[in-house]
Amino acid sequence: MIDQIFEPFFSTKGPTKGTGLGLAVVYGIIRQHGGWINVYSEPNQGTAFKVYLPSIKTGGENTLSTVETNEVETAHGTGQRILLVEDEEAVRQLASRALQESGYTVFEAGAYEEALDVFNREGGNFDLVFSDVVLPDKSGIHLIDDLLARRPDLQVLVSSGYTDQKSQWPVIQEKGFRFLQKPYSLVDLLGMIDELV
Repeated sequence: MIDQIFEPFFSTKGPTKGTGLGLAVVYGIIRQHGGWINVYSEPNQGTAFKVYLPSIKTGGENTLSTVETNEVETAHGTGQRILLVEDEEAVRQLASRALQESGYTVFEAGAYEEALDVFNREGGNFDLVFSDVVLPDKSGIHLIDDLLARRPDLQVLVSSGYTDQKSQWPVIQEKGFRFLQKPYSLVDLLGMIDELV
């Protein structure tokens, strides 16, 4: 089990006790900053995590942060309308805020039916749909198929933290949808959306 703890959605807790995203997000942030994390665990002794990050000279410039900041600053929307479909509220809020602050107009939904309602209410006036693959009522792939039937020119970006059959990777490849693996960085999200719209 210890070799799975950094996998998105892996959890030993019950269904209402957490999402299994915490350690995956931590791992993603550490890797984005050029570091790594080790875990040490023994039965009845507890667990310890050791995080290693690159050092910088005092008064020096953190090159990685500068690069990431510049990349985010170059990804600016001009009011393009995005339908963001994500059932994890914390992930949805973070993505929505980043997109809005980068100049996009964002409409949020947490499930298939809710997304259809928003799409219909707005008359299909969207430039892009960014959807999680796994939704509580129907899959994000079903949603996108339904939206593309109404708006064939709609740009599509899908995301998933799953690496098994729930990711629907063969279907995503077959349809040619752009894909963003969770946990993703805001730089990657904004860069990919900037390419699409």
